[in-house]
Amino acid sequence: MEERTSPSRRLCKFMARNSAPLVTGFTVPTRLDCLKLIVPAEDAPKGCPMHVKEKPTIDGVRGVFDRLGFNDKETVCLILLGHQYGRCHPELSGYEHPWYVFGPAHWSAYEHGLGYLSIYRMAVERGMMKMRVTDKGKRQWETNFGAGEPFMMLPSDMALWWDENFRKHVEFYDDHRHIFREDAVKAFVKLVELGCDGLLTRERKE
Repeated sequence: MEERTSPSRRLCKFMARNSAPLVTGFTVPTRLDCLKLIVPAEDAPKGCPMHVKEKPTIDGVRGVFDRLGFNDKETVCLILLGHQYGRCHPELSGYEHPWYVFGPAHWSAYEHGLGYLSIYRMAVERGMMKMRVTDKGKRQWETNFGAGEPFMMLPSDMALWWDENFRKHVEFYDDHRHIFREDAVKAFVKLVELGCDGLLTRERKE
């Protein structure tokens, strides 16, 4: 499958390659070309399990977070947390529709049963998420519960179910929402404080 690059990614590459030399006088090498459209394994046997067919996708997701120092549980936390809200914009990424169609506050309104996290058991486990290729050539998975727009999942979302180790954390957090919130906060703090060891101080209470 042909590699496709979104406008936002092209902008990032342009800025990295052109802005830095203008400011510093030096050429700064970039490795953004490694951010490619993840596709199924070309040599996967027909009818094989998804964790075999989509091994490149799973390895790609795990590799990104592993390089940042996150384990599988933290990876699940960050993806679930990041996709509780919002939608994809086809003009920027090539993907479209929201992850969770209903009001974003609903994901935390109940301890069990509602929210983006519950879509895994309500739709993915039941085989209701169907793959579709967007007009921009991006693979995404969709289902519709009669709410107008479909619920959407990216390959990275689906990888959390295809991979056995990722999936056990998804299932655990679906049953233990309070623990998910606690662990997600810890993972997010770790993310935003990467590389800042010894540089940060606690906020003072007024």
